[in-house]
Amino acid sequence: MAATRDERPAVVAAVLGGARGDLDGCVRSLTSSGLGVQLFDTTVDGRHQRFRSKSVYVERVTWPGSFAEARNEALISMRRRSVGSAVLWVDSDERLVGGWPSEFEAVSSTLPQVAWCPTIHDARFSTSGVGRIHQLEGDSRFTGPVHEYLVDGGGDPLAYRPCSVVLHHEGYEGVDRSERNAPLLQRAIAEDEENPRWRAFQIRDVGGSMSTAEIARALRAQAQLGEFAGTIGGLGSADYTRMIAWHSANHIVQRGGSTLLEPALRRFHSTDLEVQSELLYLRLIASAVVGMLDEQVILESFDLRRASLESAIETPWLDAGIAVSLELAGRKGEAEAYRADSNPYTDVFCSESRLRAEWHPNTKVQTGAFKRARAAQQDKSSA
Repeated sequence: MAATRDERPAVVAAVLGGARGDLDGCVRSLTSSGLGVQLFDTTVDGRHQRFRSKSVYVERVTWPGSFAEARNEALISMRRRSVGSAVLWVDSDERLVGGWPSEFEAVSSTLPQVAWCPTIHDARFSTSGVGRIHQLEGDSRFTGPVHEYLVDGGGDPLAYRPCSVVLHHEGYEGVDRSERNAPLLQRAIAEDEENPRWRAFQIRDVGGSMSTAEIARALRAQAQLGEFAGTIGGLGSADYTRMIAWHSANHIVQRGGSTLLEPALRRFHSTDLEVQSELLYLRLIASAVVGMLDEQVILESFDLRRASLESAIETPWLDAGIAVSLELAGRKGEAEAYRADSNPYTDVFCSESRLRAEWHPNTKVQTGAFKRARAAQQDKSSA
């Protein structure tokens, strides 16, 4: 006999049971926390039927091609059977290790447009930006062939909020997922090219196998999208701009640099002062690596540095870029003076604030560029 509405547990846990991870440990962590488990067996041989018990429901699901589609099939099943009012998604290589507050049951039932984000950690990273808990009732669903996220019935992203639930992930140490993710991200871009999420993840996940020209084209396409209100998959414009800019710079700089990088980064125009400072830092480094420091970038950097002082926003990356650029221009005294007035920083592209010598030892600078830039900065500071 089916449970009535009042008898149903407020929250159930859903697991896509594939071939990876310690599924025994995963299921045990959930049942020991008092959660009913909905296990959807995606293996071709249906090997997970052994988990069937009073507290574990097991259903065979033919792998539809992506986690989003598989989870949506599981949602259809759970909604049809009315198993609960909210669902916690746990992967087969994860375990629930803490923070399942009883009061969350009430919260989850009052905010239908919110996806709650547990802290997921392993030996290498920790994140609180993945939506894993949401109302089961209603029409929310997952979208995206990879790096899926939650949307409502109309396709609008749910708001993501952190919660106190903690999951332990076994980690991807020694596992290269770029080959799997590359075609899925290409498909996502083709199907939803106006979505700022896909190119940023493409550069992060598979940028190492893309050519410099392909990365530059992705940057330019991302910049054309502009800024947007709200979040997509828990991330906003600033987050996606940071992601694609930093990962693009890292891939290209580690190859020795390219004249394509700075002009591509120049196309981004963020209203976020911190993002602006990071973009200018990356443009300075991109120029320095290929030995062509642009006067305009220096002038923009000084202008933004002055604005940051007025707003009390810290810009450690920009401080690093300006000091390094002054030093490469042969103005070491000015670089040291500027460095002395700046906050301490750790510069990922430089060693002890000095550009790596093997990148480009013979940097060329327009005659008088730094003298004019420095004078302009001093004039504005004294005004």
